[in-house]
Amino acid sequence: MPYIDPPLFVRFIAFLLLSAFNLWSWTHLRDVIDVASGVKRRLAAVGFLLMFLPSSIVLLPTHSSVVWIDAQALVWLLLAWNVFLLVLLFTFRKKKLVHVGASESAKTEADIDLRRRGLLRASAVGIPILTLNKSIGDLSHTDDYEVVYKTVSIRRLADKLKGLRIAMIADIHSGPFMSKTDIDPYIGRINSLQPDLILLPGDFVQSRNEEVDPLCESIRGLRAPYGIYGCTGNHEYIADVEYISREIQNAGVTMLRNEHRVLDIHGEKLALIGLDDIRAGHPFHSSFRHAVRGLDPSLPNITMCHKPYYFEEASEYDLDLVVSGHTHGGQIVLARVFNIVITPAALLSGYVEGLYRLDRAQMYVTRGIGMSGLPIRLNCPPEITVLTLE
Repeated sequence: MPYIDPPLFVRFIAFLLLSAFNLWSWTHLRDVIDVASGVKRRLAAVGFLLMFLPSSIVLLPTHSSVVWIDAQALVWLLLAWNVFLLVLLFTFRKKKLVHVGASESAKTEADIDLRRRGLLRASAVGIPILTLNKSIGDLSHTDDYEVVYKTVSIRRLADKLKGLRIAMIADIHSGPFMSKTDIDPYIGRINSLQPDLILLPGDFVQSRNEEVDPLCESIRGLRAPYGIYGCTGNHEYIADVEYISREIQNAGVTMLRNEHRVLDIHGEKLALIGLDDIRAGHPFHSSFRHAVRGLDPSLPNITMCHKPYYFEEASEYDLDLVVSGHTHGGQIVLARVFNIVITPAALLSGYVEGLYRLDRAQMYVTRGIGMSGLPIRLNCPPEITVLTLE
């Protein structure tokens, strides 16, 4: 299905809904917070304005160069902000009820007791939540991943290339939520599948250079007769992309950074194209043209592009297959209705997971194996993808 960037009126409706909730929260908070003094009124006014900042982000175009926050982080920001407002409102309203229903001496005792209970309640709620986060994260890393098999028809594919099996993982996010111990089971499972080719379309690390070291220790164990190839994702640019790419290359992964390789498999040719992360100042068209310079356009081809947002642009070049990650499959999925994934992340990308077609072009978006924002996947297990060409 073609990607349709949420039009302005849809983003505006989302903004109105979030703003309405913020306004409702503010009117109720104002009733229970004493803002009689001038200083408190001014501070309250500033707080009121700040309440609307998270909501205003949804007005930005999905893949605009001014969007500086990734989909998962934005979803978490909006959800966490509104949960925070609800907790804040509940806390203040309960405190007011205690104060109204008590005598002066009882008020003091109730207030002290309320603070004590508040600390206990925060501990009682916070510890299980952190434990749940860690438990879900651990399950997602190892026991709960899914191997997804997909057959993809490629035009112009030679008979000798039919049946070629490609294993793929993306969004490893080596770092605080993904250690070498977490990565190793995926490496072992991929090798057990005996793929002909392995693709790693970006987001190898979370944000720091040193996170590449345990990753490289793991991916050195990958094996495929026709090679292991990768491209950069946006998180490589949070760290030092040159350093990260060099270390991954030294670990046995051929990094394709706006370049291509022509693979000779059973005497037939297959073009593999890899793009650097598409970002401000580096649009898709210029990156792609640089990558395919000198490439025979008649060859069957596969393109690695970390973000799936540029499928329409890719389809203009008569590409056979684009493989992407980045979305984590939504990471937090509320429900699945037929082929529709209901997730807050769908507001930010029409391409969430699976196979999409536009004209003669195809794109597969893998859910990846790592996590961003918080170490939780809900109804969205990590994915090892196995694509069989036909």
